[in-house]
Amino acid sequence: METEENKKLSAEHSIEIIRETIEQSRKVITRNCAITLLTWGILICVTATVIGLLWSYTNSYYCNLGWIVMVFIGLIINHKMIKEEDTAGVPKSFINDITKNIWRTFAVVIFTSTVASQVTNFGNDPIAQELPISATINICMTFAAIMTGIVLKSEIISFFACSGSYSSIKAALDCNGPEEMAAVIFGGMLMMVIPGAIALYRNRKPKGRQNEAKLNEKEQ
Repeated sequence: METEENKKLSAEHSIEIIRETIEQSRKVITRNCAITLLTWGILICVTATVIGLLWSYTNSYYCNLGWIVMVFIGLIINHKMIKEEDTAGVPKSFINDITKNIWRTFAVVIFTSTVASQVTNFGNDPIAQELPISATINICMTFAAIMTGIVLKSEIISFFACSGSYSSIKAALDCNGPEEMAAVIFGGMLMMVIPGAIALYRNRKPKGRQNEAKLNEKEQ
């Protein structure tokens, strides 16, 4: 009887360890993806602010070349985060890799769009550019944020991405000159910074009471 009871307790303990491992892995994945979303969101907002100020002072559309600088900074940070994860011994995750690749693709598209907008911009007229870079960035943000939300199965990220997409894109198309950057900042805050911060906070929220309740139930 004691042997059977010990086996039963051992099996329950093994299942509990597996559950805790899965939960810990889920937390690590969510945390890394939320940090990636938050990092890119802050980078976009800071870059848009700097470009907007320079554009208003210089009245030059070529200030948008600052987006290329942002792309390289973002990719360097992204690479550093991956190295830190490897050093810390964080297990490789398919979902985490997909999320990183989503934002790498985002960076490549922003780089290409920025170069294309400079090539198609004739006469240095901010109203006459063929490719509206601000609206393009907001569209890219929308797709990247929505895809991140789908991959993580996060309703918060998907909700904020859908909520901010139309308004930010429309504002970017309606504005001309430095005012376009306000639309980019709005999109970055609503679609990336806020949901990223919420996801990070909820992931760090302690679940001590829930664990204590489970232990009490087992003891009873």
